[in-house]
Amino acid sequence: MEYFELLERRFSVRGYLDKEVKQSDLEKVCEAVRLAPTAKNAQPFHLWIVQGEKRNALNRAYGASWFAEAPVVLVFTGLKREGWLRCDGTSYLMCDVAIVADHAVLAATALGLGTCWVAAFEAGAVAEVLNLPDGEEPLLLIPLGYPKPGSTRPRVRKGMEQLIRRA
Repeated sequence: MEYFELLERRFSVRGYLDKEVKQSDLEKVCEAVRLAPTAKNAQPFHLWIVQGEKRNALNRAYGASWFAEAPVVLVFTGLKREGWLRCDGTSYLMCDVAIVADHAVLAATALGLGTCWVAAFEAGAVAEVLNLPDGEEPLLLIPLGYPKPGSTRPRVRKGMEQLIRRA
């Protein structure tokens, strides 16, 4: 799939078929994550692949019925002590995790899988389910699976003239 076609095909999926994700596809998504760039190449994150009973427990942290349909949930955590700090002290941890997660989402799209960025969750509940150590913070949940037909909202984007500025 050509890159710009991939960008056109990516959308948020809020409904998943009852079908397991192929292990080979999951490994390709993981490789995309591993190759993603981060500030100073620090790679201050972990990707948790959550399936089975722990996946069911994660649903309590978010609570949407469509979320529970996904056979896999990718949980991206940030390692607070390992993130790069800009000279003014600003942490780039969230930016790094967003870059990494976007690589995963685009790889999943190229493989015919659906995803949805989920940030509205109870971080404490996710940390408890995964038994995260101090300094490791859940930042993003991404359900992963085969899209159910009709499981997306209409995608509306602003025009270039509203978004792009030139100096």
